[in-house]
Amino acid sequence: MVDRIKFSVDNANLQDAILEKYFFDPINSKGSKIYYFKNNYNIDEEEDDESNIDDNEDDSIIYSSYESKYKKNLYIKYIVYAKPKGLSGNPNANIRNELIVHRNFRKDFHREAAIDDLDYKQFKVVINRYAAMFQIDEGRMLKARVTKLELGVTLRFKSDMEAIIPCFISCDNLPEKVMYGNTGVTFIGSNYSVSFYDKLKRMLDSRDIMRNQTRRAIHEPMIRKNNFWLRYEIKIEKVSGFNFGNYKDSMNTLKRILDNWNSLGDMLYKMYENVEFVDFLSPAIEVDIKGKSYGALDKLLIFTGIKTIREKEFFTQFIPLLNGSKQSFYRTHYKKFYEDFVEKSKNGYQKILDDKLKWKIKKLKNNELC
Repeated sequence: MVDRIKFSVDNANLQDAILEKYFFDPINSKGSKIYYFKNNYNIDEEEDDESNIDDNEDDSIIYSSYESKYKKNLYIKYIVYAKPKGLSGNPNANIRNELIVHRNFRKDFHREAAIDDLDYKQFKVVINRYAAMFQIDEGRMLKARVTKLELGVTLRFKSDMEAIIPCFISCDNLPEKVMYGNTGVTFIGSNYSVSFYDKLKRMLDSRDIMRNQTRRAIHEPMIRKNNFWLRYEIKIEKVSGFNFGNYKDSMNTLKRILDNWNSLGDMLYKMYENVEFVDFLSPAIEVDIKGKSYGALDKLLIFTGIKTIREKEFFTQFIPLLNGSKQSFYRTHYKKFYEDFVEKSKNGYQKILDDKLKWKIKKLKNNELC
């Protein structure tokens, strides 16, 4: 559920042996010393970095691991200040040194090429790994200030869900909308954004998997035949300014994320409820249309028209306008036609997505906190 995260451990007091082992020699900046972690790696902020599909879901997928060559850094650095500094909310904080960690915890736990989401226990394991690596006691580590956070889930569907992206119309309080064709949409506000996109396409386009063109030509159609991965994520640029509900106080330290893990899962769902969704298709209706002539689409438009007018009004106000001697025939014709489409639209995209999202969030929750 947590992907990228940026946090600061105030007065981490890293030992010289730790600095020598894990960091490059310091750079002097106005009297302060900045140590950079030896294994920093580059990730494009515009690209989600979940890199692969679960091994159990499709054995035909070809993975590749390679050095990223993207725009911005995820990093770890340690700063020893020339003189103690304060914080905006606490000018007397007396911070003499600071360990800043900006990483993708999901990737840190699983691997470079994995699509699995991070659950509570796995998130805690990564925290403990960093604490052990830098020899920081648990209490100090858990007090770390979280400044940036990305929450999200990847949902696996059958390929007949691919047409869902255009159904996302708007999101409350996020006025800017960016569409990536029919494969992705992002709603952007002043401090956070909400995105839905075709995860598999993103991985293929960025060549996170199947870099070999020959293998890609063989395996991509096989993968797409039965799989569609929808990525849903919330990127929070500044936790202290996050204005959705009262959740910023549930995520401003590592300890509070752990303590409020289930609540943050609920927040993911509540944010999804703020998205306006137009459910004009269902997998069953898409099967009727895909690859067919305009006649199949005409039938959908007739159904949509009756649904918009509303069934009762259509049959009581419009049918009587037709030829009187054939009204019974027309009524029967449209009634059967309408009811067939109603049945096909019962299990629409929104219901399927809603059920899968609830299931995934429940799966990632910590049962001990329930």
